[in-house]
Amino acid sequence: MHAIDEALEVFGRINNSEHGNDPSLDRAISDARVRKMDFAQSQLNPFSPDHADQLARLQSEKAEFQISECRARVEKYP
Repeated sequence: MHAIDEALEVFGRINNSEHGNDPSLDRAISDARVRKMDFAQSQLNPFSPDHADQLARLQSEKAEFQISECRARVEKYP
């Protein structure tokens, strides 16, 4: 298991506890997910014929995630 996955697992347990309603925890979870996406991008083979397509897809997924996460946090913590 990758260190980011372990962190997300711990964050999930904290989030489900009585201490889970914390904006800084939600931000840490979001940041960890973004780091995981960045790691996935770094693992792409730059010599693969579809590298540009894979990279564009991952970048698009990351941007969509970041926007939706920000919106969710704004609604949860106005």
